[in-house]
Amino acid sequence: MRKTKSTHTGLPQPLRDIAAHNAWRDMLPGDYDAHMSHPHVAQTQMLNRIFREQFALCPNSRAGILGITNGNGLEHVIPCDITEVIGIDINRAFLEECRARYPDVTPRLKLFQLDLMTDTTKAIEMISGCDLVIANLLIKHIRLENFMRLMAGLPGRGQTVSCVIQVNPDGTAVSHSGFEHVFEAISMQREEENEELITISMEEAGFAPIHRAVYDLPNGKQFIRLDFKKGAFT
Repeated sequence: MRKTKSTHTGLPQPLRDIAAHNAWRDMLPGDYDAHMSHPHVAQTQMLNRIFREQFALCPNSRAGILGITNGNGLEHVIPCDITEVIGIDINRAFLEECRARYPDVTPRLKLFQLDLMTDTTKAIEMISGCDLVIANLLIKHIRLENFMRLMAGLPGRGQTVSCVIQVNPDGTAVSHSGFEHVFEAISMQREEENEELITISMEEAGFAPIHRAVYDLPNGKQFIRLDFKKGAFT
């Protein structure tokens, strides 16, 4: 795994502070799994289904996963004929977990430890050759402004971008699982996601909306999947 030095130049001071003390660096894979897969949360299970659908968008292609965490969904890489996966995450333990969990996928898997809030130039370089870019539950953590820096840097070659955002009708950002305390610092740094603003921003960057899907979670929360294609305006 490659690690590059982060620089916070160019970020507003509040975002520089978040990047310098990003709580995702310290998340333990076991704690993350315990919360996300809890029956009252069931986000691991739903995201696994969504990853399968996302990989099916671009068979026989290269995929980039921004915020790959523990690699949930990578078992669908071979059945969906994804030839290569570029996985990026800030947390080294997550990347090690990816390799340990999915040895069959390892020949197709390239993992990089990067901070997507600061290492944008390097991240763009890594994913610029991908046909499919996946960003699930990521935008709220790196902020839309930084996400759009990544999207704006992609070459105009018809990439598909698929992202998942979370809607919280109950007003709570983190569901009860008994492990929600491990997300306390992360929750303080997150940004509320706005579907309309994301769509407008993507359109301004040259990405046309091509699909939208809503997934209901057991605790009343929802995932919304938004798919875009570069230069697909009619």
